[in-house]
Amino acid sequence: MTETPPHPTQLFPGGRVVSGHTTLLDAVETAAQARGALKTSRLAVSGAFHTRLMQPARAALEDALKQVEFHAPRIMVYSNVTGGLMGADVSVIPGLLARQLVEPVQWCV
Repeated sequence: MTETPPHPTQLFPGGRVVSGHTTLLDAVETAAQARGALKTSRLAVSGAFHTRLMQPARAALEDALKQVEFHAPRIMVYSNVTGGLMGADVSVIPGLLARQLVEPVQWCV
């Protein structure tokens, strides 16, 4: 499986979020510390969500979403992949949810 390269997050502009297999994370952590990184932290997660490593699960999610009846949001809901407000067009929701599985979160675009 191909490891994913680091991608910046808009949550904290001076920081970076890196996802990938342990060998990649070990190398990035070592390189960051050698270059003077103030801190590196690993998050305890149950999956590589919001990365291409989840691509094998995308088709199953898309199939499952076909069984769901979506309704227009009654409160403000923002898309993780666009950073924008979800509108009344519920036809876009399944596609956005499938993209959310494999794309970085856009906090406030």
